[in-house]
Amino acid sequence: MTRMATALDRVVSLIVGVVLVVVGVGALTWHTGLIHGLPQVITAPALVDAVDTPWWRWAVAGAGLVCVAVALRWLVAHRPMGKATPIRLHEAGDVGTITIDPAAVATAAADTLQRHPAVRTVKGKAIADRGTRTIELTVTAAHPDELGAVITAIDDACEHIAHAAGDAPLSVRAIVHIKGGRELTRQRLR
Repeated sequence: MTRMATALDRVVSLIVGVVLVVVGVGALTWHTGLIHGLPQVITAPALVDAVDTPWWRWAVAGAGLVCVAVALRWLVAHRPMGKATPIRLHEAGDVGTITIDPAAVATAAADTLQRHPAVRTVKGKAIADRGTRTIELTVTAAHPDELGAVITAIDDACEHIAHAAGDAPLSVRAIVHIKGGRELTRQRLR
């Protein structure tokens, strides 16, 4: 996703989540008297009849709980990914500790890949994806014919990261884009 799409998704997610929480809490507290000014009578005849039944309060409470659960799930699913924290490799007693900074590893891998002639652009970042420290490399190939060379370069970078990390819990994800994909498709259709 682009940054604009991600930002829009987060804003819409926040608005929808807050609305669902408010509706759920409102449904749960409707007849408790905690919120003043709420109408006691609904003008729709079928709903008025339903309000007088013993199951109505339970149905409204259940619907409120479902709204709150959906809202919380939506908000949790759309929270931003955390940054990867440094990995502690070895404690050397009084001398100190050896750590790996995933952000520095991502930057170094991106810089190495950027020097490859088949790579147009590359971005590297370190994230915490579902509790796993992950190096994410987004690579754009200069041309579809050079895709094999780009994949070989990415494999080499991943091997260097694995060698540097050793037994540390560090994953690598590479996303490859091809420059000119739409233009090439249009040319082939003509």
